Formats: sequence, C-alpha cells, structure tokens
Amino acid sequence: MLIVSKQEKSKEGAFISLSVDKGKWKLNIKDLGEFIFDPSLLEFKPDIAYLSYSDRDGFFLSWSSEIAESRSGLPMSFTRRGIFSTSDGEMTIASFWVDSNGKTSMHTGKPCYVEHCTEEVIESPETFRALDAFADHLPEAKVYIQRVKAKKAILSKINELSVLAALEAQLDLVTQIVLNNFEDPELKNALLGVSTLDIHNKNKLIQTVRRQKKHLRELQAEYFNTRGSSINSDPTV
Repeated sequence: MLIVSKQEKSKEGAFISLSVDKGKWKLNIKDLGEFIFDPSLLEFKPDIAYLSYSDRDGFFLSWSSEIAESRSGLPMSFTRRGIFSTSDGEMTIASFWVDSNGKTSMHTGKPCYVEHCTEEVIESPETFRALDAFADHLPEAKVYIQRVKAKKAILSKINELSVLAALEAQLDLVTQIVLNNFEDPELKNALLGVSTLDIHNKNKLIQTVRRQKKHLRELQAEYFNTRGSSINSDPTV
C-alpha cells in the first residue's frame, strides 16, 4: 500500500517520483538522487523505517525499533550522520512499514508523483504523520503503533539519571549489608569516601530508592495496560 498526503500529476511539481514493482520501492528525490528501499534490511519484523538525508552521508534509514525504544534513539541516529539540529517533520522523506510477513507499505507527506505502482494507492491529505497514516489503513500496524505510542509516553516521564542514582543508592545499601556480614578489606577500601552513604544517611537513601521504584512501577503498570497486544519483535528485548 502507498499512502500519500499529496499526489502530483506530473514529475515537475513533485518532490518524489516513485516506482513500485514486485516489492521494490524506487524513489527519485528532487535534487538528492535515487533511493531503493529493500525490506530485507530489517533485522526484526514488524518495524518502520524512516528515510532521511544527510549532506555528509547521503540517504539513511532510522528504525522504529531503535528510536521508539529509547529516549536517545533518535538523536543518536542523527548524530551518527553528523546531524546535530533538526526536527522529525523536516527530515523524514518517506516512511516504510514492513509487516511480520515482510510486506512493505510506504507513506510520504512530500508531494509525490506515482510513475508506476503495483500496490494500492491511497491519497490521504489529513495524515502527514506516518504513524497515523499506517494505523488508519493497516490493522497490524495499528496494533504495533499503539505499543509504540505507549512506550513513548512512558519514556517521556522517566529521567534515566534519576533511575541510575536510585540504583547506585540501592547498590551501596546492599554492599554495606554484605560488608557488615562478610569481611572483604579490598572492597571496603575501594569504597572508602566514594559511597553514596558518605553523602546521605541510610534513611535518606532508602527513601530515594522507594520513591523512584514506586514511580517506575506505576509507569510500567500504565504502559502494560495501554500498549495492547503487540510486542517488540526484537527477541533480545
């Protein structure tokens, strides 16, 4: 399936000229050149690939399985290509949804001329966001995107530095208990002056750990209640 926000009737007025045949998606992008999307590039399915362009590296893909699973996924994807300031709407040329069987659908909010297409073409002016377009027209994508949006919601409410601070506090508390019961001079010496217990007392650290863990468990419960039936296709997660 091809979903376009604006379908042009001539190449001259188009940003993208597209040809689709037997699963091959060939895009000719104005002033940038040609790009061919190959669904075999996906390590896990289902997934969404976002096509962007860097002056340094040319065309590149960012994956939903990378950018939707971490607060730092998208900026890291751009930083690797020498891009340090951008907005997602300006950078994305086209998006490719690949379902669990490997079948590909594409969305673009850029003016598009369809030169040849063996897939169903849908013009949808109201959907400039790929997630909304795929969710509106593809049942499997709708379930997948529900989980993606739920994950984005939970990540937006988590400060990873606070999580690390609470983990360090918990580790130091547990380490103190271990050292109180099992003498280890080398470890004890290594922690002299560098434990969180040298800054805060035990009660303060327990309070920090309890508050942070309670906050995370509440967010996780909300996430599992709202993500739906889709799971990350990456078996390592």
